[in-house]
Amino acid sequence: MFDIDTLVNSPYLYRTEFDDWKFIWRPLTMKEYRIFFALRATGGVHPYVIYKQVFERCFIGDSTMLSNNMPMFIPITLGMLIMHVSGDSNRETLVYDIGVTRASYANDDIYEIIKRTICLAFPNEDFFALEKLNRYELFDKFAAAEAYLVWSTANKYEPIDLSKITFGDEQVAAPQNEQMEFINFEQENQQMYPSLSIEERSAASSLPPQNSKITSEQARKLDNLRRG
Repeated sequence: MFDIDTLVNSPYLYRTEFDDWKFIWRPLTMKEYRIFFALRATGGVHPYVIYKQVFERCFIGDSTMLSNNMPMFIPITLGMLIMHVSGDSNRETLVYDIGVTRASYANDDIYEIIKRTICLAFPNEDFFALEKLNRYELFDKFAAAEAYLVWSTANKYEPIDLSKITFGDEQVAAPQNEQMEFINFEQENQQMYPSLSIEERSAASSLPPQNSKITSEQARKLDNLRRG
């Protein structure tokens, strides 16, 4: 069991289960990964020992309290997984992870726009520390930032148009009062059958597509046309 501070201070947590064994762990920091990578590369320490140490370092909780009945392959396997997540992955995984992370900082996300605006006005502001503010504190800083930008740029900065704010789950509304196109079928028939009379055009328009059978009613109309 761990407290809420662990969740707040460690946003990147993972959960892995082996049958009845459940573990929550974090990735290595970049510095931690470089150290374990170098130890493994020297060959002076068996990789299994390194993976077990990685697991013990990243396991959320007290690893010494884990049961002695836990199979040895579990910490070793998790240690290998943690190394993979922390930097051992191939190029495709690296590219994918960067793409997913980029999406979380989308240019049209209102909260990202607010944070960027604050940092634009106040360059010494810690961008990631803004995540620790509640939304009202964030809005207060944002309003102050926009007011400063308007003043410092002699009104050249344009504040965000609040009426245009949308969220990712909102869909663009369908156009209202959309007019249906009027089709003059009589005019089209005249263009298709210019030399036919009204009765003949009516009969011709009821003909089925080519290579299909005609009904008895359609045959009767054609016979009447031939007889005049």
